[in-house]
Amino acid sequence: MRGFNRSIQKDVSKKGVKVTGFYPGFMQTNIFKTAGNDYDISTGLETEKVAKAIEFIMNCDDDVIIPEFGIKDIENY
Repeated sequence: MRGFNRSIQKDVSKKGVKVTGFYPGFMQTNIFKTAGNDYDISTGLETEKVAKAIEFIMNCDDDVIIPEFGIKDIENY
């Protein structure tokens, strides 16, 4: 994904489209439970924190591009 994002960022930015590679790492979601796995998600990043990071990216000025954005919980880093 990282390579794909980088390959299209320059081309689509000329048309007013911004592409950000967003890499949140392990998150506290129900994906494992849905798959029938009782995996401990307590060390994952809270979805609210991920949403705030996405909101930050979306609210940047039009002339600002964030090529990549990684986020991790410092307690579990």
